[in-house]
Amino acid sequence: MSFHATLVKAGGVLAEHSPAILVGAGVVGFVACAVLASKATLKMNDILDESRETEEKIKTYEPDEEHADDYTEEDREKDLKLHTMQTRLKIVKTYALPVGVGVASAAAILVGFKVLNGKYLSTVAAYGVLEKAYEGYRKRIIEKGGLDLDRYGRTGIWKETYTVEKVVGQDKKGNDIVETVEESRDVLDLAKEDGPAYPIDYSMPFRRLIGPGDYIYDKFGGDMNLIQAQVMAYQHTAERLYEMGEVVHVNDYCYREIFGVDSEKLDDLGQLYGWCKRDKESEAESDRCVDFRFTTVWDDSPDGTEKILYGMVDPNCSLISYANINKVSRKKIKKGDR
Repeated sequence: MSFHATLVKAGGVLAEHSPAILVGAGVVGFVACAVLASKATLKMNDILDESRETEEKIKTYEPDEEHADDYTEEDREKDLKLHTMQTRLKIVKTYALPVGVGVASAAAILVGFKVLNGKYLSTVAAYGVLEKAYEGYRKRIIEKGGLDLDRYGRTGIWKETYTVEKVVGQDKKGNDIVETVEESRDVLDLAKEDGPAYPIDYSMPFRRLIGPGDYIYDKFGGDMNLIQAQVMAYQHTAERLYEMGEVVHVNDYCYREIFGVDSEKLDDLGQLYGWCKRDKESEAESDRCVDFRFTTVWDDSPDGTEKILYGMVDPNCSLISYANINKVSRKKIKKGDR
C-alpha cells in the first residue's frame, strides 16, 4: 500500500471516529490539567514566600546617609509596583500550561459534540426519508394487492389453511358423524435460513415476537390471553400519556415493560421513535393513537421441535421531531399571549 493510500485510509478512520477521539482527548486533557494545576499550586508557596521576602526587603531598605537623597519614597513605591508585576507574571507563567490544556480539552469536547450532533441530525433525516418511502410503498401494495398482501409484506404473517376432522353429531345408532373441514391460522411465512424463526431480525425495526425467554411470556406461562391483557394495560398507559401531550418512546412504554430489563431486546431506534400528539397535529385521523398492534401467531419453538403460539407487537410508531414539538409549543404560547 502506498504512503498516499495509507494517509487516505487513516484520514477516513479519523473522520469516522472523530467524535469519540475528540471527547476522549478532552477527558484525558482535563485529567492532565488537574495534575498540572496541582503541581503549579505546589510551586505557588515558594513564589509567594519569595515575593513576601523581597517585598519586606524593599519596605525596610534604608540607604546610608551618603546616598539618602538617591533613594526616595517615590523610588520605593516604583520598586514595590515592579515587584508586584513580576510576581504576577511568575504566577501566570506557572498556571499558563494547566489553563491552556484545560481550554484545549474543553474545545475538543465541544467540537466532538458538534460533530456528533451533526451525524445524529443526518441519521434522523435519513430515517425520515426511509419512512416516507416505506409509507409510499405500502400505499401502492394496498392499492394493487389489498390489505392481506400488505399485512404479509409488513409482518410476514400469512393464513395457513389445513384440514381437521371434527365430530359434527351422531347418527341414529349413536355413532359419531365425522366431517373433514378446513381451518386457518396465522403463521410466520419467512425464510428460515438459520433454523427456527425465533429469534430473528424481522426486517421491520419495531416488530417483536413475545416468546419463551421473554419477561412477560415467562411471567404468565405463555398464556396469550393474560399476556394480551397485560400488553393492553401498558398500551392504555401510553395512550393516556399521549393524550396529555407527553412524548411516548417505544422503548420506555412498550418494549421495556414487555421484555423486562433485557436491554438486548431494545433498539436504539426506540429512543427516536414513538408517539407525541404535539409533534404531528396534521397527521391522518387513523394515526392519532397509540397502537402496539398486538397479535398472536404460530411459529417454530426455539428448539424447532414443534409449533407454538407466540405473541407479537408491531407498534404504529413514527419518528419524533422535537423541532415540530417546540414549534407547536411556541405557537400555542403566542396564541395565549394574544
